[in-house]
Amino acid sequence: MAQRELQRRPPRGSVTITVPLYTPLVSPSPSWPNGIDPTKPNQVVDWWQGINVNIYHADIKTNAPPAALKALWNDPGKLQKPATFAQGGEPHCSDAKSCNLDFYTSSDPSKSLAIPMGSDPQQLVEGTLGASSANTAANAANPNVPVRLFDAGVVDYDVSYVNSAYLPVVMEPFGDDLFGWVGTPARISFFGGKVQSFLTTPNRPPGCTLLDCRVFAGKDWPLYKDSSGAQVVGKVPSVLEIMALDIANDPKAPTADGQWLPQTCPSPPPNPPIPCPTHFNPYPPNSAPIEALVAAWKNCRKKGDIDKFCTYINATTKLLLANFDNYVANYKNNLPDWNCKTSEHPNPHPIDRAHLTDLQILQHLYGWTPFNQFCGAKANLLQDTPGYYDPDNKADPTHGYNVVKGQFDLLQYWVNVLEGDYGVFHPYVALIHGPTFINSPFAYAYSVDDAVGNVLTGGTGLIIGVGGLENMPNPDHFTPEIHVNFATKSLSNRNTFDYYGRCTDNPTTPVNPNFASFSVPVGITKLATNCIFSLKDNKKRIYLLQIAKDRPAAVCFAAKAKCDDGSWVEWTPEISGDEAARLPVSQSCVLLNKDLNIRDQWCQFRFAYQRHRHDATDTIAYHVDLGEPIP
Repeated sequence: MAQRELQRRPPRGSVTITVPLYTPLVSPSPSWPNGIDPTKPNQVVDWWQGINVNIYHADIKTNAPPAALKALWNDPGKLQKPATFAQGGEPHCSDAKSCNLDFYTSSDPSKSLAIPMGSDPQQLVEGTLGASSANTAANAANPNVPVRLFDAGVVDYDVSYVNSAYLPVVMEPFGDDLFGWVGTPARISFFGGKVQSFLTTPNRPPGCTLLDCRVFAGKDWPLYKDSSGAQVVGKVPSVLEIMALDIANDPKAPTADGQWLPQTCPSPPPNPPIPCPTHFNPYPPNSAPIEALVAAWKNCRKKGDIDKFCTYINATTKLLLANFDNYVANYKNNLPDWNCKTSEHPNPHPIDRAHLTDLQILQHLYGWTPFNQFCGAKANLLQDTPGYYDPDNKADPTHGYNVVKGQFDLLQYWVNVLEGDYGVFHPYVALIHGPTFINSPFAYAYSVDDAVGNVLTGGTGLIIGVGGLENMPNPDHFTPEIHVNFATKSLSNRNTFDYYGRCTDNPTTPVNPNFASFSVPVGITKLATNCIFSLKDNKKRIYLLQIAKDRPAAVCFAAKAKCDDGSWVEWTPEISGDEAARLPVSQSCVLLNKDLNIRDQWCQFRFAYQRHRHDATDTIAYHVDLGEPIP
């Protein structure tokens, strides 16, 4: 799908696109009145799940799309006339005069159209409309229960700098202006200046050796090469991206497998051919910061747990090696959900530890990805690695994987990125999160940077802004959420909560029994302490609760990334009986509820608490418990 040529958005301009849940690809038939045959593939286009938006930067002086975007539009593999849909219902612009959409498909059904390249002048943002969640009731005893639960009023989104950093982008949910933006609201010129600052900051202070440096930045960092071989200016790839693109993984080229791609392709080409040439300049193995992080990993592997840094390196590597061993041991068994292509590829790759290279381990370390080449996406997940996961205790938050995942997060923020103390492991994270560079605490800097990058909340669409906060409904940055939990049904009296309200005393939103919670942000301008939580039970009784203004969960500021602590107590197993946990909500509950039964039987048991996640950013989760309906 592409916007028609010359439809560039002017500065401070906007466009609105309405996206249906799906568009039928087939015509009605006698057997299927709507045309959709659920027993056959390729019946609909699903627009809501797994949305990737690539935002291209055009030169305002030429008023023309960049060459890379033109190349996608002019892909010779696409049908030359725009695709049409027999039953209509395709995405469309709200203002057809300023925006038109054309849709293309491959002229060869067995081949996909070209996609945006890492070297293109574009930035990726991601989202899902109607975000679904796992259905806990789906199991072997309930085979007809849906595995996933769909909610049209929930969105999931993030600004992703996982692979590269090029443009400042912010995102908010459409239809819910309580939640502030994630991403970075910087002007394009400011963002570009910080990128250049990173690229010119020395890798280490004078006199500092390769391994003992505390300060690392991006001088001599590998940058993309375009199709002509020229260096792409202003776009920085992550270590994950550099290793994904420039470390060969090809069992048909054994001399190159698991090694850096060569700088140039040999002539004449060898037989079998080898992947080439490098995608980057400077050449990654000759780049000082890349050389340093590889050397630091090797030093820890050689010397053992000599300090915290090496302890984290060795713990994460040990998990990856256990995961690799499980992959090799079970590849040919093709375990349930693995879906390995064993007929096409009879052996795992690499075939054993003797053929596994250091660079392939590092490739999986920086991507935090399992070994499952030639298998499905669910095969051999890291969290399922034997020795790190107890299948009989799935809810155990202390099992080995979570401990090691926490150590991986600490490596990404090594030494203390948020305080400007940058280390050798991943200088790119310092570019995104560091206070002296882009300083964006609300975006993904690596693949599992979920604690600061991902938002799942109410909404019916996504709002994306580039280079500032113009046209954004909420000018405040994202703040921690308060999770408001309740029981949809009382097991003792069988009464149910049927409706809930968020920031209103009139609960009108139907309760979904599978989603017995909602959330509100702590807020900056729109404060959670000004928000009334409401519930209505099956007997039409309304329950109200509000957080006391003098006992906020946290205090957030427009100019500060990290919020100050509030006054809530830390979770303990006895939290429901802790009098201090009642203080943030008890007084409002008595004042707001006129029903004496609710005041006497419900209010006295309400409580609020916080819970540290003990991750690299010291994230705190806040909770309010609304309990169950009274008799």
